[in-house]
Amino acid sequence: MKSWHEMKEYKESIYNDVIKSFHFEDPKGKIKKDILKRMGKLWKDTRSDLFHTFYDDTKSIDENVKKHKPRGVDPEHWRFFLRYRLSEETQENVGKTQRIIPNKCIHIRGDP
Repeated sequence: MKSWHEMKEYKESIYNDVIKSFHFEDPKGKIKKDILKRMGKLWKDTRSDLFHTFYDDTKSIDENVKKHKPRGVDPEHWRFFLRYRLSEETQENVGKTQRIIPNKCIHIRGDP
């Protein structure tokens, strides 16, 4: 999966597992929304960490699959993931995010 937004059936499964473990009422769906939002951020952050921890930009994709693959990850899944991360479309999206985030400023206290 390229995006957390594409994982609708998995989101429902995750939420159902959580509500089996924790007993709460959520008639307005706020708790569900918060749980899935946090899971999405964790999913995104974990993918980024995997890429930056294991990908060696001095090596080819094939070399990265053979020698720099995270333990327990299927080689073809790692190849797919690297191709996705290195695609032009993904690089453009990463560039947009990097341009947007530094411009966000939160004033906490003190003079503006």
